[in-house]
Amino acid sequence: MVPACWSSCLRNAFILGIALSSLVVKSVHRRRGVRAARMLYLLQTVLLAVFLAAGLQAVRTTTVDSPWVLATGALGATAMGVQNAHARLVKRAGISTTVMTGNVMQAVLDGIDLRFGGSYEPAEKRVVRERFMARLPALLGFAIGATGGALSHARVSLWALLLPLALLLFMAWRAGRPSMTTTP
Repeated sequence: MVPACWSSCLRNAFILGIALSSLVVKSVHRRRGVRAARMLYLLQTVLLAVFLAAGLQAVRTTTVDSPWVLATGALGATAMGVQNAHARLVKRAGISTTVMTGNVMQAVLDGIDLRFGGSYEPAEKRVVRERFMARLPALLGFAIGATGGALSHARVSLWALLLPLALLLFMAWRAGRPSMTTTP
């Protein structure tokens, strides 16, 4: 039987990730030379690594309400909270990748408008085309990443998380370089 506090912990895990991110960014402002983006990438890396470890234990269980399964879910939700907060706390160029459903919806609407036309003036059509083209690289990256993640998981289970962990470490290293200007 799962303790009653687990339900509350799971509901609040995403919020915890957001709160931790905010506290990390605030603490970085007090310490010179430490970049907020780097610290958030490292926090997300740690959470994802512990998520992987808990998940490897969880796959050995036979019940969906085991502590390992619930801990895995909570750790994943906390890491997602960090990623979502990072998009708001550290300014970056381009569109946000944390709201991909909205990006996909807008691209589909724009694509249909461009393909099947509408009652647009030439200037309006240009705006729709520019908006569509601005989203296209992120959407293609999202589609490739989601497909690659699913195929990797089918092939090597949770070990597929090693690639995202390596990429997060690379981004943390890159964000900490003096030439990067991604501080809030």
